[in-house]
Amino acid sequence: SVLSEAAPNYSRTLPALPAVFVPVGLALAWLVALPRHRRSPQARSPIPQRSGYAVAALLLLVSGTQACYDYFVRYPQMPESYYIYDTDKLDALAALEELAAAGNTVYLAPLWSEHATFAFLRDSAIIKSLDSGETVVLPPPGQGAVYAFPAEKAVRAEELAKLWPDVGVTMITDRYNKPLLATVQVPPTQAAQWPSRFEPEPQRDGELPAYFDDAPTLVGVQQRNNRQELRLFWRAEAPTLRNLTTFLHLIDRDGRRVAQVDKLPGDGSYLTPTWTPGERVIERYDIDFADSCHGEDPLTLVVGWYELAADGARRSRVDAAGNPLPGDSVIAGTVTFPITAHPPEALTLPAADDLALGEDLMLYGSVVNGEPAQPGAALSTDLYWQATATLNTAPITLQLRTDEGPVALWQGVIAPDVPWHAGELICRRLHFTLPTDLAAGDYPLEVVAPEGEPTRFHTLQVAP
Repeated sequence: SVLSEAAPNYSRTLPALPAVFVPVGLALAWLVALPRHRRSPQARSPIPQRSGYAVAALLLLVSGTQACYDYFVRYPQMPESYYIYDTDKLDALAALEELAAAGNTVYLAPLWSEHATFAFLRDSAIIKSLDSGETVVLPPPGQGAVYAFPAEKAVRAEELAKLWPDVGVTMITDRYNKPLLATVQVPPTQAAQWPSRFEPEPQRDGELPAYFDDAPTLVGVQQRNNRQELRLFWRAEAPTLRNLTTFLHLIDRDGRRVAQVDKLPGDGSYLTPTWTPGERVIERYDIDFADSCHGEDPLTLVVGWYELAADGARRSRVDAAGNPLPGDSVIAGTVTFPITAHPPEALTLPAADDLALGEDLMLYGSVVNGEPAQPGAALSTDLYWQATATLNTAPITLQLRTDEGPVALWQGVIAPDVPWHAGELICRRLHFTLPTDLAAGDYPLEVVAPEGEPTRFHTLQVAP
């Protein structure tokens, strides 16, 4: 049919059925009436008159028998019907239920877990929906984990399997021996441990583990080198009906919030009401900084939960025994992110200075924070540099020009090991303290490149 892709999926031909059935019905009526119209007045036998009914009944019987055979015998045996009518989903569900019955918690990719057939039939307590792109969930202690993906997502299964040694991808085939599911099966002994690549960093500062009222516990933080991201490690203590959202705040030394992330667990695929007590969740948070000069600055990480359905009410802190504690967030530690290079159009830039400090070194612009300053005050300056190889290796000196001569305020490499492309800019915030015996007045701030002359970029005002 031009209206339907393949037999027996004729649903799109339904509008044509009246036009098809009317001629058939008229033909059957004509067959029934034909003997009566052709019978001569002298004929007394009723058999010719009823022969039309017999012919029509025979046609209906043959047609009905053929239709029943096609739809209940021939069509169900066609491979196309197996996939069109989601019988492959039923076989996949049976295979996953068998794995769950063997003591595993099954985590199924949303492509199939949210499919109508799966969503209607699966038990969400033993076969859970999980998008593992940004989230890894480990089962309660004593249980194994099975991460299942449709066969076309086998590459994602292979990536996930690399988290555990000696764990590979197991393919489950359908009744036609075609790939059905790609599974990563982690035994209980390995599932009880954090994956080697995703382990909480040793606690240097902060208040972990951090318990919350009717919310998961924060047990660790991981920061990967040279990436603008964090991983938080959570543990479910008890079931909850609250659909909670995580918030992360990054606070600089001046108390300013330079970045914030609000995120549902699993990016919405693994909401807190589905967490099982004892489960551990590793969640990745990509950090988008409003401040482009944060690199190499220590930032305080503040973490907590809130319930959007309750007008954003935060979950309060408790101790391990459930006793109330002051506050509704936890200081999870201090983190430092690398300096990154940006195209000029991605930054909010100050007035351009365009100061050449050498053949291949350009100070694009600057901002000095904290004026007018007091003697002994702690200040900072944001310096925007045209990215060049010199910034990766050569030390730069920031100095204050006084009547007695230059006073070094800061010295070091501006952007060590920072990758960049031609035309990009790098911002570096330098923190310094003014001399305590500095007299009131205006003082030139200068930068000195290796083997270069001091270059003034700002006049600092010092109040009495």
